Amino acid sequence: LLFAERAEIEAFALENGIAWREDSSNASDDYARNFIRHHILPRMAELNPNVLETVARMQARVGEAEANLEHLLDRFLAAQLGEANGIQRIEKQAVATFPGPKNLLFHWLRPHGFSEEQARQLAENLDAQPGLALDLPGGGRVVLDRTHLLLEKNADNPGGETLKIEADDLMVALPDGSKIVFFMLENSGPLAAASATTALVAAENLRFPLFLRRWRAGDAFQPLGMGGRHQKLQDFFTNMKLSRPEKDRVWLLENGTGEIVWVVGHRPDERFKIAPATRNTLKISWIK
Repeated sequence: LLFAERAEIEAFALENGIAWREDSSNASDDYARNFIRHHILPRMAELNPNVLETVARMQARVGEAEANLEHLLDRFLAAQLGEANGIQRIEKQAVATFPGPKNLLFHWLRPHGFSEEQARQLAENLDAQPGLALDLPGGGRVVLDRTHLLLEKNADNPGGETLKIEADDLMVALPDGSKIVFFMLENSGPLAAASATTALVAAENLRFPLFLRRWRAGDAFQPLGMGGRHQKLQDFFTNMKLSRPEKDRVWLLENGTGEIVWVVGHRPDERFKIAPATRNTLKISWIK
């Protein structure tokens, strides 16, 4: 009934014998809506007798504009968003050059519980130092990376579960759905790792139980091929150009004496490499 004025509705009801009940609060100015109805709109009507029609037309235009904007935002995001391993990403440059970056970010992240205020903070800090992260109410987070904004819907806890591996374990299932498989190669002689998902290590240098865990601040190892030099994992990840969520998903295979044997999927440690004198080789495969 927004198309009709109150006097028109009352006249129609009287002409057609329709009874109505008057709410006692309608006459009170205690409510802001009534104050506007009783005092503001009549004064506006003095300036423009068609003010109600004008407001109705304006509401319709705003509604259409909003629907068009939603459509265009959906198309823009469909073209710009990428997704891999459960992480959505969009280039910061694409967001920064958008006429209304806050509206774009809010449209993208609102279904995940992101507030308009968080969208504003993110839009105003696109040039901030990489690593800024905002948590989502339903789990996950948004991370400001070097070149992208990353949406990780169900972020794992970097300091989470540690898995114990005994000498007779042939396979370990990880919480992310992947598996680590162990196979002993006796009298294998010198070998080299076949790929990023397979490590070949000198079995005699291992002390069980081994442990699988997420990386922690301060972790360091001796990357294979660096002549035994130590490197912090944080620096190693930076050189590998891993994003914050990607870092937090990396598993470490740790020796029973505390050394990192393998940064799973990336690089084994120099101290466990195959040498000419190696008698037994442990083949470790990561199956995604």
